[in-house]
Parts: sequence; structure tokens; C-alpha cells
Amino acid sequence: YALCVFTMYAIGMTSQITGAKDFAGQWKRTFGSRTAWIPVSIVMIVCTGNCLAYSCICADIFFRLMPSFGMAMPRNMCLIAFTLFPLLPLCLLKNLSALSKTSTFALIAVLYTAIVMVLRAMDGSYAAGGKYFNDVSPRLAPNVPSSHLFGLSMNSLTFLNYLAVAFLAHYNGCKYYRELENHTPMRLLACTATSMGITVFVYVVTMTAGFLTFGMNCDAVILVNYSRKDTFVNMARLGVGLSIVASFPLMFSGLREAAIALLKQISHNAADWDAVLRQDVLSMCLLTLITSLALVMSDTGVVVGLVGAICGSTIIYIVPCSLYAASIQTYLTTRNLATIVLLRCLTVLGTMLAVG
Repeated sequence: YALCVFTMYAIGMTSQITGAKDFAGQWKRTFGSRTAWIPVSIVMIVCTGNCLAYSCICADIFFRLMPSFGMAMPRNMCLIAFTLFPLLPLCLLKNLSALSKTSTFALIAVLYTAIVMVLRAMDGSYAAGGKYFNDVSPRLAPNVPSSHLFGLSMNSLTFLNYLAVAFLAHYNGCKYYRELENHTPMRLLACTATSMGITVFVYVVTMTAGFLTFGMNCDAVILVNYSRKDTFVNMARLGVGLSIVASFPLMFSGLREAAIALLKQISHNAADWDAVLRQDVLSMCLLTLITSLALVMSDTGVVVGLVGAICGSTIIYIVPCSLYAASIQTYLTTRNLATIVLLRCLTVLGTMLAVG
């Protein structure tokens, strides 16, 4: 948590020191223009992975939810349906401020889900003899060890990958900074600390409640474990599904922005990519690619693990810390050696997490 908050602050500081508004501009002013494609390509890969993970999760949730409304649909049909509407119109938006109300709804939906999961962990509805015990398939049935440390083992190291995804907002860090009202690095730090602090609370509550309910049989998408006849959980599924739909455009915006920046670097006439029509066509092509991948990749746990291990570590630690350290050494006459050492250590940590 603290490291992710600090690296978001590093993005704000780099923006302030260099005066550049995006990763490509910051890279040009610190490392040179010849390699400016590197951070842009990384952001593209990160955002593609995130969007893919969200598409898979959303498809799993709606596949479980639709029978409750009397409309049983195959997973792939659910995926295509919510991609066409409302994802496509939302992904064509250029200004993230238009999503402020949907983001508020997403927060409420996630908090409601946490409350329902705690309720079900306490009321015994899914324990042996409980109201919904027989509705759960054997693969997902409760299996809570009588003596445990939450099932901790060497395999739990993969949990770090999931945490990386939990705090992965850095791909849009430059955009958040420049669109933040009265933006300063310290204001970005305060906003990030607050939002990620809420994320920590929700993660701890839902992970604990999920494990105490289903134990070692928790699915990668925990709402899959619950009965389709559980009304409160179905409302949570609907809320989380809609919250993901509302959050998806935030990640997609980062993907589109990175793709446009990369195309401008390789295009003879960079101004062509400022045209709204071109950007809309590009958005539709990118969304089609992500949906196509989600149709063939059904294991959400694997997708999230890969995104966290490779993409998360790179954009959370390596890129922000490298840019901040280089900007200090290039532009500031007074250099804080301790800060530079910390940044180098975090860059090494990110490399180790990505490779490991």
C-alpha cells in the first residue's frame, strides 16, 4: 500500500519537475526521444491486460447472474452483450470527469458486496446444513480448515500479483495528475492515500469473509462460489458487474492514450491522430481485440495473476521510479541521495517481482 502510494506521488513529482504531461514526454526529457516508445508500450500492455482481466471477471459474474432474471445466457454471449452496450459508448468518452457519478456507484456497490459477504460468513447460510449449502457445486463447496493460517504456503506468494492489481492505477497516473483540480504532487499523494486506503479495507474484509465462508475452495472470482438463489448475493453480483463496467473505461482511456502516443511517434503526420473519428475507430478496434481475447481466455485467476506479475510490477515500480530518479538527476541542482537510493531499490524490487 505505502509503496504504491509513494510511486503515484513519484509520477506527480516527475510531472512537476519535467513539465511533461505524459510518460512519453517525461521519458523524452530524461532519457531521450529515441527510446520514448518504451514507457508507452508498457502502458499499452498494462492497460490491455487490465481490460482483459475485467472483461473475464465481468463475463463470469453476468453468466452467474442472468439465470436469476430468467435469462440464462452462455458466458460468451454475456461478454459480447455488455461489450456492445454499455461498454462501447463509455469507452468512446474522452474526458474521465464524465464518469464521476458511475465511479461513486461503483464504490457503493463494492461496499454493499463486502457487507453481504460478512453477513453470509456470520449467518452460516453456506455451512453444512445451511440454507444454501446444497446449492453449491462440490468444487466450490465450503472447505474451511479447523486449524489454519488462512491457508498460507509458498503458493501464497502469487497473492502479491493480486495485490499489484488491487493498487494498479499508475497507468493513468499522469492523466489523474493533470486533471486533478489544483493539482500538486502532495494533493495527488493525499487523494491516492485515501482511495487506496479504502481499497485496503475492502480487500481485507472481503478476503477474510470469503475464506471463512468457503475456505480452500474460494474461486478466483469469489462471487462465483455463492448460490444463484441467494437474492442478496445476486444484488451484489449485479452491483459489482455494473461497477466493473463503470471502471472499465478508466483503464481503457489509458490504453487509448498510450496507443495514440505510440502511433504519433511512428506516424509521418502526428496531428492526424488528434482527429476524433480516428480515435473512435482506434477505440473500437482495441475493444474488439480485448473482447476476442476474453472469449478464449476463461481462467480469470490466470489472467489476473499474469497482469499483476508482469504488468503491475513494471508500471507500479520500474517506470515511475526510473523516471523520477532521472528527473532529479537531470533537472534539480540539489539532489536528495536518500530519495534516489530509495527509487533505485524500488526499481530493483519491481524487476524481481516481474521476473519472479
